Amino acid sequence: MMDEIFQGPSDSPSAPPGSVENTVPISDDLPSSSQREPRSAEGQPCRWIFLSSADQALQLAEHTAFQSKYNNRENRICVPVESVQEEAFTRLIRATEHGGRLGLIFPQFYFGLHAREYLYETLKRGLAMGVRNLVISHPAHFQVVRSLGKRRITLLAGAGFHLMNRESINHVLGEGARVVQVSLECDRENWQSLVMHFPVGTLAITV
Repeated sequence: MMDEIFQGPSDSPSAPPGSVENTVPISDDLPSSSQREPRSAEGQPCRWIFLSSADQALQLAEHTAFQSKYNNRENRICVPVESVQEEAFTRLIRATEHGGRLGLIFPQFYFGLHAREYLYETLKRGLAMGVRNLVISHPAHFQVVRSLGKRRITLLAGAGFHLMNRESINHVLGEGARVVQVSLECDRENWQSLVMHFPVGTLAITV
């Protein structure tokens, strides 16, 4: 699995679901579905890999390929927020440059005061440990992020926003996202228009 993740999109058309990449597209084609490719605001390529647990992420983070830049892409790992409670999470922090290359994925839905408080406290703990990336999927998540106070966080707006036009993308960027994932329903003509309008590093596409 690790070798497949670290292969580039052209080398691995069946790359595992959840891996995410930041890079500059080499063609006009809209890729298909198992990876996302955000292009970093600094113009430096970056791969974001979504995994389901801290244990799974730690195996990858300690892999030599994670520490290098395969195809000149820096690697970052994102895990669900609840992974903060796992025993392996502390080691994962150390293996990802003290959390600089680690992200937490918000749950798409949470119900009730208890669930909100749990999310908030778990996020605070993860950020205090060094996490510097968050992946959100719902407009209500912006308020949760704001409630955490001013922090150095890279915010990625994920597929749950279904973004595919300038107005919606501008709104999400105005709320604080730095990278947005464009909807799979976006056609080639619309995608080309977005690429011409937004700076390198803003758009994430499924590859």
